[in-house]
Formats: sequence, structure tokens, C-alpha cells
Amino acid sequence: MVKKLEARGHQTTLLDPDVLDLPLLKKPLHFYKDRSQAPKVLQETNQAIVDADAFVIISAEYNHCMPPALTNMMDHFPIASYKYRPSGIVCYSMGSFGGVRAAMQCRMLLGELATPSVGPLLQFPRSTRLSRRLGSL
Repeated sequence: MVKKLEARGHQTTLLDPDVLDLPLLKKPLHFYKDRSQAPKVLQETNQAIVDADAFVIISAEYNHCMPPALTNMMDHFPIASYKYRPSGIVCYSMGSFGGVRAAMQCRMLLGELATPSVGPLLQFPRSTRLSRRLGSL
């Protein structure tokens, strides 16, 4: 997705839960009275969210749900960081539905974060077959 967006002239910042390696949510950024006391990774990631013009959420589907790591990452940051910008959803799964059940959870979460998803979903069913053909998603 990053390559496709950049090929169309968009500047991207990838926020990957696996790379960020945030702890299990116990104290989100907005619970710090002095945000400068928050871990640096929270401060830097929040700034990337605030600086974005739009969001593209890429979600796998596990047990018919959004991955817990994605929800955990997004929940670390306040609504004020996300709000009033559009979002889109890309979803994938090993099954024939292409992650649509996880995407519906994404839509609900994005709505609560005041960054409503627009347009149709971009779905990739049978992602293991697709990744074998393309090399990676």
C-alpha cells in the first residue's frame, strides 16, 4: 500500500504495531497530565497522527475481528489526535470474505475517533494465495 500511495504522489508514514511495539494499553497518552513525561514512542507516534491529512488503516482479520495489536496501538492516542480527517480501510483475510468483519470493527472505531471511513473497502480475500503470487502484501 505504501508503494502504491507514494507512486500516486502521496507522502506516507507507516505506523506498524509490530514495529512500534507498544505495551499493552494501561496508560494512554491523554492520561498523562504532562505529555512530556509520556514515553518518547507515544509522543512521536502521536505527532505523526496529528500531522496526517488522512489515514489508511490496513487490517488483517483474526477470529472475525480486528487484530488486538492494531486496536491497542490506536487506543494509545486521544480522539483529538485523529479527528476531522478522512480514513480508508484496507482489509485482508485467509478466508473468502477478505477481512470484511474486521473492517466493520475498524469502521466503528474510526467513527468513534472522529475520522470516518469513506468509500468502499479495499478487500483481499485468500491473502495467503495472493501473497504467494505477489511476494508480500
